[in-house]
Amino acid sequence: MKKVIKSCIACVACLSIFSSETSGMFLKKDGTYNESNQIRSRSDILDGLKFKSEFLDDSSRIFHLGKVLSNNNCEITEDMLDDYRYENIDVMIIPSNITEIGDRAFEEFQYMQLVRLTSNIKTISYAAFAGCTNLSVIDIPNSVTYISGNAFEGCHSLKRVVLPINVTQIENNTFFNCTSLKKVKILSNTIRICEEAFEECAALETLLINSSIVKIDENAFKNCKSLSCVSIHSDEWILIN
Repeated sequence: MKKVIKSCIACVACLSIFSSETSGMFLKKDGTYNESNQIRSRSDILDGLKFKSEFLDDSSRIFHLGKVLSNNNCEITEDMLDDYRYENIDVMIIPSNITEIGDRAFEEFQYMQLVRLTSNIKTISYAAFAGCTNLSVIDIPNSVTYISGNAFEGCHSLKRVVLPINVTQIENNTFFNCTSLKKVKILSNTIRICEEAFEECAALETLLINSSIVKIDENAFKNCKSLSCVSIHSDEWILIN
């Protein structure tokens, strides 16, 4: 059954669809909450997640990808990284000349915990980080305009995500089966959340949509059993399948 709702009732309607519980959180005009246990501004969310020493012990392995790639490379492809895929690499540093993370580029880098992307990245392609089961921290810069389907599928340790301001659509299965994902913030230019985008994110508790969202597809949040707070701030009519 399809439901069309206006922004003034979006939060109430979505809570009835996604969960039977609320947590009493309130959205302020600047897109932040006024309580301590929720998604805050982008800078607050990422504070402390910038590869500081408290996240790394003396035995951590930091891999500077620029040391093995030519400066002429703009895209990281799957075959470039095959020799490193099963190495015990904790932190991956992406060089500034890279603008695209190619299909399956970092798929099944199972030891990788943190990734630093530069502000030149524009595209994260199909299954780029799929199966990175220990990946817990990734700051997706606002330079990114497209994130393909399945890009972060099966990233079981990923706990929170801020979608870049210029990503207009969250594709099918983008965060499918991210079982530890608790908080998601979707920024202003996203207009659609596609089928199964967050399916099986069983730990997801808080969803903040501060955008011109107009459509949420079928099963976009299927089996998100912990989802208890949904806040939608939009001036558009929203079609929910």
